[in-house]
Amino acid sequence: MSIRRKTLLATLFAVLGAGIAVFAASRCILARGFASIEQESVGQAVERVRLAIAHELDILATTTGDWANWDDTYQFVQDRNARYVKSNLSDTSIANVNADLVLYFGRDGKTVYARRLNAAPDAGVDGSYQNEVVQVRALLDKCLRGSAISGLVASPDGLVLVAARPILTSEQTGPPMGMLVMGRHVSSAEVAELARLTLTRLALRKTRDSHLPEDFAGALNSLKGGNQPAPLVSPLSADRVAGYSVLRDIHGLPAAIIRADIPRDVHQQGDRAMLYFSLALVISMAAFGVAINWLLERLVTSRLSSLTATIRDIAASSDTSERVVVEGRDELAGLATTLNLMLAAIERSEDALRENEARLRTVLDSVQTGIMIVDAETHEVVEVNETALEMSGNTREQLVGNLCHKYICPAEQGKCPITDLGQNIDSSERILLTRDGRDVPVIKRAVAISLGGRACILESFLDITDRKRSEEAFRFQAYHDGLTGLPNRQRFQEGLTEAIAHAAGNDSKVAVLLLDLDRFKTINDTLGHSAGDKLLQAVAGRLTACLRTSDAVARLGGDEFALLLTDIQDVESTASLARRLREGLKPPFWVDGVDLHATASIGISVFPRDGATVEQLLQRADVALYHAKDQGRDTYRHYASWIDASARARLTLENDLRRALDRGEFVLHYQPQVRIPSVQVVGLEALLRWQHPEMGLLMPGEFLPLAEETGLMQPIGEWVVGEACRQSRLWQDAGLQPVKIAVNLAASQFRQQRLTRVVERALKDTGLSPDLLELEITETAVMMNIGMAAELMARLKAVGVRLCLDDFGVGNTSLVRLKQFPIDTVKVDGSFLRTVETNPTDAAIVSAIIGIGESLGLLVIGEGVETPGQMRFLRERGCETMQGFLFSQPVSPPEVARMLRESSLRAETIPLA
Repeated sequence: MSIRRKTLLATLFAVLGAGIAVFAASRCILARGFASIEQESVGQAVERVRLAIAHELDILATTTGDWANWDDTYQFVQDRNARYVKSNLSDTSIANVNADLVLYFGRDGKTVYARRLNAAPDAGVDGSYQNEVVQVRALLDKCLRGSAISGLVASPDGLVLVAARPILTSEQTGPPMGMLVMGRHVSSAEVAELARLTLTRLALRKTRDSHLPEDFAGALNSLKGGNQPAPLVSPLSADRVAGYSVLRDIHGLPAAIIRADIPRDVHQQGDRAMLYFSLALVISMAAFGVAINWLLERLVTSRLSSLTATIRDIAASSDTSERVVVEGRDELAGLATTLNLMLAAIERSEDALRENEARLRTVLDSVQTGIMIVDAETHEVVEVNETALEMSGNTREQLVGNLCHKYICPAEQGKCPITDLGQNIDSSERILLTRDGRDVPVIKRAVAISLGGRACILESFLDITDRKRSEEAFRFQAYHDGLTGLPNRQRFQEGLTEAIAHAAGNDSKVAVLLLDLDRFKTINDTLGHSAGDKLLQAVAGRLTACLRTSDAVARLGGDEFALLLTDIQDVESTASLARRLREGLKPPFWVDGVDLHATASIGISVFPRDGATVEQLLQRADVALYHAKDQGRDTYRHYASWIDASARARLTLENDLRRALDRGEFVLHYQPQVRIPSVQVVGLEALLRWQHPEMGLLMPGEFLPLAEETGLMQPIGEWVVGEACRQSRLWQDAGLQPVKIAVNLAASQFRQQRLTRVVERALKDTGLSPDLLELEITETAVMMNIGMAAELMARLKAVGVRLCLDDFGVGNTSLVRLKQFPIDTVKVDGSFLRTVETNPTDAAIVSAIIGIGESLGLLVIGEGVETPGQMRFLRERGCETMQGFLFSQPVSPPEVARMLRESSLRAETIPLA
């Protein structure tokens, strides 16, 4: 296809595309604009209706408020005198205030008087408007608290405008004697009057109407949710558009749906405007396309065709001295000038190529890599540099013109990777053929090239003798431990693989022993890593001395060694070796002038009894090793399936524990702290439970030690702090009395510097007052690092929370230290209380703790109170705040809410006397 046709088509498509884009964009903008105007008009009509209904409610509310503040009304709800009824509650009186329903309720919620317009006067409730009475009676509590209420009520008869006010004296003083309700049924005549006032066609339907029209039902589903949703706009027909809005009743529930519709004048005018615009756009774009095509032909296409013909002639003649004629000063003229410059550059490059061929000889001879150029067809050497001559020991005359296979090429004749094997590039490690018969390791690279139109092979050679020596040294380092010189894990696994294959073929056994030094970390931390390294070297020597020449020992890392026993006859021989290894380690090691005693735990697995692969044998020896550690260390254990099952069960529990937090399986139960003798709940201790999906509710002792060991205590502890604060806030929001929440801190959690940020974030996120959160810290955790503990406790006190020293008396806290800590509460450890009635020593300790707490101004809590005798013992010594099973076990949040609503525990269940 010619350029002219391409230009014409491109212009046509461009103009057409631009026209379509402009048309679509303009139509979209105009359509949206007209639709927006239409929706705004409908929305205004709906809003006028809502405002008119609100106005009617305001008038009714004002009238209700006037009647509710009469002294006569205030007296009437107390004595129900007939004079008030006769004077004020006739049909005429009710009609004059534009109402048709009047209801009086007493403070107890009973109906004092109920009257509907045109019904017989009666203090009872007529069945025909029982529904209205039931609905408005629910407003009594709000009215008695002083609230003024107005809104809609949906009844079987239709919709009722209702206003309710508390009945007060003329001076608006109380207490309220009840509630006055006035209502007016929304009749079809009133709907018609609303339509007239709002200048719209109006329809009003109850939301619970069983015969709700389809368009009303669809609009209601779309408008559900929200307190005051925007009107829903929907076309009714080609000529009218409607707006829908939900009216809510006095309880905030959808009561009615209104529909206001108006003519679609804006929509129809918009359609006509867009039609005229489309016609004008088509005519304009057609004229624009013709003009663009004429200009392109005149200014570009004809000149480009001429330039193409000239270039074709130059290419056919292969004469780079010819030039293109330049016309004008535009881009095409610039292209012609550029072509002339390219022709000149090609002419110069041909001259330079001849000069470069002369320089090639110099370049080849200057590089330190052997280079040889070989004819790809004949395999004769075309060129060779000085480095290649030196490496091969040949002269130039001996190589150039001869076959490369006879002298320097390491590939056999007929097996050239480039010409015979079809490779584009050959890069490999080879042995170079030299004249004197030496083998020189080289990296060879061969690549096909074209030299003056001649197919050749460029081969380069790099002597790697020094690198090969380095590789041997690196290979040794890769397979051996740098500290002890023993084989490392990789070499051990390779040796074990070979031993398994040999044993499988000879029906023999192979044993793997994993040995781990007991408490090696203590030596490292005490004497330093240098002493630890020397001990590992000495241990490696003793282990090697205990083995046969056919066995092997390796260091897997840290203080862990692995031993490989081959061709063993029975399992007992592995036990003999394990005992020999233990005996070999018993003599002390002399390290840096110190006698060190080292013991080891050993795990043993045997092929094929315990596994058939390297991974199985190592894993099961590791299981046996950890079982040996669990059995008290300085021993050995053989692998057994029941050990593996126990390890797997522990691993399963650990995996479940890691996922429990994300799955929301942790729960908090709360044990109340009470003040005697009122048994009032003054605090709650949050206690963690795990609701395991299979094992049921687990107590802390069943999973917290594992959490500490696996490092999961930090996220779990942070969750406990946040959840306790959140639950406390929920109780307060429910109107319950605020009480102190006590949260236990694990020792590992207390040692973390970020604890203060965790507490601050929990308080901020929940809005809980800091003085309602108490953090319980065990005496043991504090005494591990007194300086750090004091600093952290000071930061926590700055946040505003309370601090409690838990389990006081079981550690070594002195009175001086106790005075230095900014604590608020001391808990007497339950282990002392269990025996206070029979053990004078424990009784004296508890008495002393109570006395110390009182003298320092601290709150003392007796923890673990289980018997009336323990309770009486604490009361007699001035401790009135207690916690324990005697009062309550830890209970769920709903049970706590019940306790807080009752303000105190049920005293009849507790023997206070």
